[in-house]
Amino acid sequence: MESDIAVEIIAKNEDFEENNVKLGTLIGDDDSSTIAAVRRECSHPVTKWSDLNHATKKLSKALWLQKLPRDVIEYLKYCFGCALKKNIGDVEATEKALKNIIPHAFDEHENCGAWCKYKEDPENYKHNGLPGGKGLTESTTRAALTSIFDAFWKNADKLAPCGSSQPNEAFNSSVAAKNPKSHHYAGSESFDFRVAATVCEKNIGTKYVIDLNQKLGLSTGKITLVTSLLVQMRPEEVRKKSVQNCDKSA
Repeated sequence: MESDIAVEIIAKNEDFEENNVKLGTLIGDDDSSTIAAVRRECSHPVTKWSDLNHATKKLSKALWLQKLPRDVIEYLKYCFGCALKKNIGDVEATEKALKNIIPHAFDEHENCGAWCKYKEDPENYKHNGLPGGKGLTESTTRAALTSIFDAFWKNADKLAPCGSSQPNEAFNSSVAAKNPKSHHYAGSESFDFRVAATVCEKNIGTKYVIDLNQKLGLSTGKITLVTSLLVQMRPEEVRKKSVQNCDKSA
């Protein structure tokens, strides 16, 4: 079903054809069926980027299956996130950083960058996040972890852009707020209006209510006007975590 919807939106979109729009990048999980279906139906090339959240969850699941301590898992996830965010858009640097996570965790620092503080004081160096500040040692654990991270650095070209489908998830959440599934509005005449209202709010903000009322010759309402203005004046929250946190010793 997901692949059919993707084809409908990307390859068979009448609005896209009318305005000569070609969507060249698809961001999502590692489900190959969707991108395969899209490429099969599209006359132009479509690039696949991995969704950062999905990739992190996939890594987390693989690490938990190894029955590692929680702090080790969180440490490796932290290193994974830093490797991507500090090298965003650079495939070669991303691949190199992902390859070096396991050697670094096992106290092999030959290929570490300036972010690693080991070379400054080798004798007193401690890992921030690992138990006792000591590197990992078990060979069986290393083999398993190396296998896990191999799958990621081999797909560095998909991970390097740090793509995110979060805007889509946020939009779906907004649609659900105005069109809760529990009420089955999809079977009513109000369904199209509910989705359209969500689209307006996504594109121009809550002021769409005022604009619509004015266009229809209706009163905007004092409370509606004031509330809309207050919402529009709110500073936008910065959702991206600062890369500066990754500059700390790992």
